Amino acid sequence: RYDLPWIADLRDPWTNIHYYDQLYHTPIAKRIDRKYELQVLERADAVIVTSEDTKRLFLNKPAKIDPNKIHVIPNGYDEDDFIYPSTPPQDELLITYTGTITENYNIDVFLKVISQLRSVNSDIRYKLRFIGKVSAGVKQRISKAGLEGMTEFVPHVPHTEAIKYLMESTMLLMAIADVPAVYSNVPGKLFEYLASNKPIICLGPVHSDTDRIIDECGAGRLFHYTAHELMLDHMMLMSKAWSINPNLDLPYLNHAQFSRRELTEKLAKVVKRLVVKAKV
Repeated sequence: RYDLPWIADLRDPWTNIHYYDQLYHTPIAKRIDRKYELQVLERADAVIVTSEDTKRLFLNKPAKIDPNKIHVIPNGYDEDDFIYPSTPPQDELLITYTGTITENYNIDVFLKVISQLRSVNSDIRYKLRFIGKVSAGVKQRISKAGLEGMTEFVPHVPHTEAIKYLMESTMLLMAIADVPAVYSNVPGKLFEYLASNKPIICLGPVHSDTDRIIDECGAGRLFHYTAHELMLDHMMLMSKAWSINPNLDLPYLNHAQFSRRELTEKLAKVVKRLVVKAKV
């Protein structure tokens, strides 16, 4: 109506979000969703998404979309949050997970690997710590793997305290929901994990954006949900390294590009281009 530049910021896929079917929309509601999705993609002057996979997903829609107007600006981390020193424990190899975890997050292979490591490396004390909401089903899997006694569950804590837990860890565990259409899912916590400079062990889809980011930053390894032998070999190497030096912190990582200061500069460039275009 007012001929103003319009930026549509789509933080997640729309009709392709992995839990879309669980919303139980009626057929009419689904059609309305698809209609609005295409209208936004066609009419917005710029579209911002958080991953390359989401951009590819939208470009495959049956709509007239200029690929140059879709900009990838991922989630990131706030440098000011990382005020705590790194203090990994000296007497135990502590692996921390932060956030919600449910049965959709398939960590069975990881639990099996930790159980095996305890048997092989009896001189190393392993500990798991989950910060946030853990479903009853996941707790049952941990118990079934024989890891209940070495696992600590900490309820939801303020964000600053969660960062402190990261900095007090040896390694960090991350999992991506094992559901269809999950390639475009890059967890927001990934970037804070990167900023902590702790080695990451992740379970998720290989060749996904998350896999690429972890690999490019040299921040750890992503394993497929069934990659038992690969994960076991990796964790054996990490355990040997811990025996030599219990501080496994990584050297400077290539993660500054994901600081919110850098990401805001990218957003500012998008806005400036639209303003200049509008004036012309």
